[in-house]
Amino acid sequence: MSKDVRNFSRIEIAGIIALILAILGSVIVYVVTLAKLPFAQESADFGTFGDYVGGFVGTLVGLISIIFLYRTYKIQIDISSKQELKQQSQQFESAFFALLLQQRDILQNIKGDFINNDGTHRVEAGPKFMNILREELAMRLLELSYEPDLLVPEKINVLKVRVHSLYQDLFNIHVEQLGHYFRHLYHLIKFIDSHCDTNAKSYVDIVQAQMTTDELYLTAINGISHFGRKRFLPLLGKYKFFENLMIEDADVGNDLINIFYPYTKRKNVVMQSKNIIFIGGIHAVGKSTFTNHARKIAPNIELLSCSALLNWENPEDKEVEDVMSNQERLLSALNNVLDIDKPYFVDGHFCLLDQSHNIVPVDFAVIKSMNPRKVILLTERVEVIHDRLLKRDGKDYDLALLSEMAAEEQELAEKFSEQYDVPLIILQPGEYNKIDAFVKEFGEEYLN
Repeated sequence: MSKDVRNFSRIEIAGIIALILAILGSVIVYVVTLAKLPFAQESADFGTFGDYVGGFVGTLVGLISIIFLYRTYKIQIDISSKQELKQQSQQFESAFFALLLQQRDILQNIKGDFINNDGTHRVEAGPKFMNILREELAMRLLELSYEPDLLVPEKINVLKVRVHSLYQDLFNIHVEQLGHYFRHLYHLIKFIDSHCDTNAKSYVDIVQAQMTTDELYLTAINGISHFGRKRFLPLLGKYKFFENLMIEDADVGNDLINIFYPYTKRKNVVMQSKNIIFIGGIHAVGKSTFTNHARKIAPNIELLSCSALLNWENPEDKEVEDVMSNQERLLSALNNVLDIDKPYFVDGHFCLLDQSHNIVPVDFAVIKSMNPRKVILLTERVEVIHDRLLKRDGKDYDLALLSEMAAEEQELAEKFSEQYDVPLIILQPGEYNKIDAFVKEFGEEYLN
């Protein structure tokens, strides 16, 4: 039974209290009145009192009974409604899984005739049939790669025609098999969309989880073609149907899916981890202080330092001989030590100083390859940073250089965040507790 049914509403509580006070008040009034008269000696006097209580109080008790009768009615309505919803849910799930089973049966029974290199024929069925069609379609779509200027959102109207033309030739050869497969798939997803109000996405996810990469690939292109663009493509986009579809970077299908399904953020093997928080900021900005604070909240978060991973011989040297070479070594080191089942803070920089004291940006591709869930940029007054570097490393850096480097670090962090849609948090000293809740949640995700 729901909490709403178990508990009285405020109006009901107020009504009951008012009735109780009325009952007590009426008795008190009567007793006080009797107190001014000689104590009753006749039984008739008590009968009069009983009549008064029975008449007045009985009416009030009747009103209380009406309240409880009303509550009983509400409980019955609530139980009946829940039973009806449960029955509808059971009916929906029964129909859904029956349709899903039919969809898988269609896949197993689908088959087609193919010609070998020597001219002989062979029949392939089920997933193998889909695999051959997917490979052939990918080869056909390669024609678009010779026009790289075409694979942009601004040319979407031209792409509609070109993709349909390339796909139609393949579809027409196997129209009986593919037509049946995609019609049923469309109506399966449409059934979920029409009959499920709250958990539709989870049921659609079950559908796509049953499908192979080849099926997903063909479905994506079918949705772009004239056969599915008006009705099927909006549904596929609405439920982010291809977020788990992994395609080689060189495949034109990647560009087509990004253009025609723009709200689907697709994953790859690396993307599925998201177990790194990148801590940026120039040298001596306070990364150790921040990470010590954060790890008190989530002790299971491990700390990796870019300088430690690079195994610098002299960590006090902030000038880097070859920035790009160091970033390649960093990626190699990260690949060797990262465990996708653990959370990490990785402290690093968006820019470095070369040996000529020139400020050199770090290649965004390096930071992007870490796949950070968030970027936290730490800031501090350059006078404080100057004194820390002088005391810690014995280096007397020019304040103007440090100021320029801090500004460049923040500008690059903001640019990276915008370009790759990675959330950026900029923190000053004394603001670390602002993200305590996020740090705790991030650490708890990886607890057993």
